[in-house]
Amino acid sequence: MPQMQFAALGYLHGVEESEGEMIELAHSLVKYTKLILLPLESYIRKYEKYREVWSLDITTYVKKLEESDPTAQDIRKLVEQNTRHMEQLEKEIPTDIKITAFRVVVEQVRDGILKKKKNLINSIMDSYAFKLRKIIQKVQKDFGEMEKKLTTRSDDIEEVMALKGYVEIVPSLAARLESTTGAAIKDYEVFDHFLYQVSNEDVNAKWQCAIASNRILRLGREATKWLEEDYDRLLKVQQGDLSSLSDQVDSATLTVAGLVAFTELEKAQDVCQEIKKIWKNIKDLQEQSSLLNRRQKIFGLPLAQNEALNRLARDIEPFKNLWFTASDWLTVQETLFSGTLDKVDIDQVTKVIHDGGKVIGRCIKYFAGADQIQHIAKSIKHQLEEFKPLVPLVSTLKKAEMRQRHWQAMSDICGMRCIENSMHFSEFKAASFFCGNTVLNIVFIGFTVVERAGQNFKKLLEQGISEHVKEITEIGELATKEYEVEFALNKMNIGISHHQIEISFDSHLKVPIVVIYEDTLDTIDEYIEITNDILKNPYNAAFQEKLSVWDKKIRLSKVNLELWIDNQDQWLDIQPTFLVPQAATKLQVTFKIYEKMQRIWRRLIRLARDNSDILELLSENTTMASLQQFANLLTVIHKSLAEYMKPKGSDESDDD
Repeated sequence: MPQMQFAALGYLHGVEESEGEMIELAHSLVKYTKLILLPLESYIRKYEKYREVWSLDITTYVKKLEESDPTAQDIRKLVEQNTRHMEQLEKEIPTDIKITAFRVVVEQVRDGILKKKKNLINSIMDSYAFKLRKIIQKVQKDFGEMEKKLTTRSDDIEEVMALKGYVEIVPSLAARLESTTGAAIKDYEVFDHFLYQVSNEDVNAKWQCAIASNRILRLGREATKWLEEDYDRLLKVQQGDLSSLSDQVDSATLTVAGLVAFTELEKAQDVCQEIKKIWKNIKDLQEQSSLLNRRQKIFGLPLAQNEALNRLARDIEPFKNLWFTASDWLTVQETLFSGTLDKVDIDQVTKVIHDGGKVIGRCIKYFAGADQIQHIAKSIKHQLEEFKPLVPLVSTLKKAEMRQRHWQAMSDICGMRCIENSMHFSEFKAASFFCGNTVLNIVFIGFTVVERAGQNFKKLLEQGISEHVKEITEIGELATKEYEVEFALNKMNIGISHHQIEISFDSHLKVPIVVIYEDTLDTIDEYIEITNDILKNPYNAAFQEKLSVWDKKIRLSKVNLELWIDNQDQWLDIQPTFLVPQAATKLQVTFKIYEKMQRIWRRLIRLARDNSDILELLSENTTMASLQQFANLLTVIHKSLAEYMKPKGSDESDDD
């Protein structure tokens, strides 16, 4: 051994992947691995036939099944089919299997498919159970309604007769429901076949419906007996109600006859309240009479004559007309003579005077034999006729169209003034005068009267305003005509304020521009036509100054707006000519004019931006002068450009 020698540094060489033998071994390993996987892939493809079951949407499947409205036999066949399929799957699919070198565990897939099948079967059964439950619940509800009707007694003969007719069809209705129940109970047998557990509530409801028919038939026989008793009882009640109605009509007749005892006009309000009560009682009696006659028809008895009741309604009508008209007139009087004009309803006044006069005229004829009542009617008619000429006066004083000039004209005609602020109006002209050491505040008659002590329409009458009804009415008519002119002017002023000249920016030419919409031009044209009509109106005298200013502004607006649009169009057309760099050198004089126009244009844009009132903007002297100056410079530029573009001879200069 001493002769053995070892290397100074000993080591092992590892196997390199690049060695030929290693490469060949790797290829063989991949090759044989693929070969042993082929049986696995083949086995996996066998499970494609289970994909339909695996991916089945049970909710959608059951919904489609319900839409087809299956019978119990259909459900039985379907459940049996799925049960057999489930048993087949249970046999076909193993929990695990050995294939070549592998042990394949498919228990999870097997359990999932079997569970899906089980859930499908349960869902089918649940769906059909729900369907039968709804059928039984509907039968229960119908039986319940029948029982309620057959056990409810009424004091109205209409309901009694309706129930008698219903009792006659109870057997057929009960038979129909019994048939429905029998069919449902038979369908429930499908659940027993598959040992499907139905809820206790459904079982109880099923058997309750099975015995409900006999109970309903028994109640129907009982109802037939007590309905005859109710019929006889209500016939006696009907006869008593007819007798009571007759007594009430007699009592009401005496009450109406007693109305002749009311002969004091001052108590018209109290009499009206009494008549309202009587009238309501008569209406109630008429309704009661109609009801009793309808019941007479049901009993097969002759109709009760209601001539006395109809005569009663006719007899009270004149009293109602007389005292209601008297009450309305007294109310109008109270407002006119004790209140202030702002509280007066002119429509009510007109209605009472005109319609009341006709009504009272008929009352005078009706009460020809009752002197005291007729005297009241004549007194009211006299007062209405006496006041009738003053209605136009009240109407004029209430006109919303009245202005200070009209009140002044009225004051001049009447020579009336209200001293010491005893009358106050929304529009008035006041002046102070010294009389000795006393200052008298003179307030001219105005439009809206507010409550002030001691002054109302009665006071105006006492001052003699009724002597000038014709003149004051004419003033009111003039106010109405003038208001039409005023309204038209105000409407145009408001309308034109909705239009403005908008400022925009031309992104291509890099200059600000104005945007004027077509409807603005149309509105101005329309207002010019309306203004022409107003100028021809004979009632425009009060607005001459305002109308003159408006006419001038609207016409200037049209001219200047059209000029502005034309200037802008031409201005934009020449912009490209002066935007080239050579323009300042080749067109020196013209370019200076162009720069001046730029300053004017900026001034116009600034004016448009600062003034939102289009009418004021277009009628201002600054705007007018700027637009005209701009138009003149445009003419000069166009002429200059035309001269520049003419063909030049050899002796012509290139200067501008």
